[in-house]
Amino acid sequence: MQKIGELIKNISIKEENDLKEHMEAQVKQDIVINAMDEKLARIAKMNDVEKGKEIKCLLYDIAINLDGVELEIIRKKIIYQLGMSSKVINEYIYDCRKHKPKTDKEIPAHIVWEEPRIFCPALDFINETAYVTITLYKEVKGEYFEVPYVIASNRECFPLTKEEMYKRKLIYSGSTYLPESRWKSESIQKFLKNEEGEINAYQVFNEIKELYKQYMDFEETALYDFFSIWCIGTYFHPLFSSFPYCFLSGTRESGKSKCLKLTSRFAFNAEFTASLSTASTFRIVEANRSSLMIDEMENINSGDNPEFRSVILSGYEAGASVLRCGERKDGFEIQRFRSYSPKVFANIAGVEDVLGSRVIYITMSRSGNREISEREIYLLDPKFQAVRNNLYLLLMKHHIEIKDLYMNIHNEMSFSGREWQLWKSIFTIATFLDKMAGTDEVFRTMFDLATKKYDEKSQLGDDEMEHIIISGLMEMIEDVKEVQATELFEYFKQRNPDEMLELSQTKFGNILRRLKCFEKKRMLNGKNYYLFNRIRLADLAKRYHIEGGQ
Repeated sequence: MQKIGELIKNISIKEENDLKEHMEAQVKQDIVINAMDEKLARIAKMNDVEKGKEIKCLLYDIAINLDGVELEIIRKKIIYQLGMSSKVINEYIYDCRKHKPKTDKEIPAHIVWEEPRIFCPALDFINETAYVTITLYKEVKGEYFEVPYVIASNRECFPLTKEEMYKRKLIYSGSTYLPESRWKSESIQKFLKNEEGEINAYQVFNEIKELYKQYMDFEETALYDFFSIWCIGTYFHPLFSSFPYCFLSGTRESGKSKCLKLTSRFAFNAEFTASLSTASTFRIVEANRSSLMIDEMENINSGDNPEFRSVILSGYEAGASVLRCGERKDGFEIQRFRSYSPKVFANIAGVEDVLGSRVIYITMSRSGNREISEREIYLLDPKFQAVRNNLYLLLMKHHIEIKDLYMNIHNEMSFSGREWQLWKSIFTIATFLDKMAGTDEVFRTMFDLATKKYDEKSQLGDDEMEHIIISGLMEMIEDVKEVQATELFEYFKQRNPDEMLELSQTKFGNILRRLKCFEKKRMLNGKNYYLFNRIRLADLAKRYHIEGGQ
């Protein structure tokens, strides 16, 4: 009789697609199972000594040829038909496998050792080639259909299909959400034919700047440069390790929403919204690399939506992602979504300290120029489209140069690590624009603005530290009633290392005394211990919009 293990192994079904072949293989497998039954019937009639020898021979044949499901089926059949314990059979199998002959390991032929690149169709940079995906119209039998096409900086154009991705060793998952074509087909066609002409980056910068001046009345004139640079930078943000959030604060009718709306006309794949769920946020970023303009974000400090808060906190750095459990036909799978993208927020109340360290604050004030303040933004103004066309062309033609500038720019301004991280991409674009114009004017303007914003943050440091300390104490009172002063300082150094870096223990103690958040102190073993004033802390938390306040 042919060895049973080899026979089963040879006829096991591997990726059968044809019903006839499947049926034939099933018949052959039934023949093998019947042969197994006959052999087990003969073994059952033997005495114990002969039975043990035959079972070991049979198991040796099976154990060296089969694994997984097939072996388990045979194992259970032996136990059932011969009435032997599973422990004995398992020991037999273990002994047989120890003597399994060594064979040369074969490398599976279907494994791709030259790994394909993960590809984000909306915007990506791979091997010095820039890619964007745009919705274009395709005519089929007298009808027009919207089809996503990938435009590459090497002037290649191809439909976003898995076949085309396979040709280029690219892979992507999920769908691409493209709500509108922000790069017009006429401009794309000229680019693909190499007929677009020269694009002057400094001129594009000035065109954006003039449109901001047309609609916004900034008290700080440097903000016209800043927002123009920020918008240009959104087209290159995957090249950067981080990209700064902007936060607009100010009273009602100070132009916050208008600024968001205007910025959305220029920024890459921008979405302007006052209502965005946590799931919508990371899904639209994953699919579209969108720049998000989020208005009326009043609940970011309340603790009502911790998931949304965590997505926002992580999303200013490249590589940040959100894990979710998604459904499949056969169960569930863990899915990873990117959360890194450019974002601008606006509200009246301000932001908490943790988010505050990730943003560039812009304080808005009401305009004294009624003509500008009442000028409405006409969304279909052809100037906006013309600017976007040129921004895409800048992306296609200058991404390598901007990446090189970013990789080689140095922190010569003595900014702290977090501040340098915030401004590095802005300084890169400013340097690029100056290089195009042959000046250092744009960089100087941004350097002066960054220095001013850094000084403003330092002046607001006590308020930020009060927020940090109250928030930390609200967490502590859930577990402890009293605390030793030195331990408290060390706790906050570990909890908020960046913010506590330049805070002395003396200043920390002064802030605690000013907050009056302890009832009394007592001496124990030569150390001062402080008892929390829970009522006072709850009141402070309410005043500072911290979760747990009442």
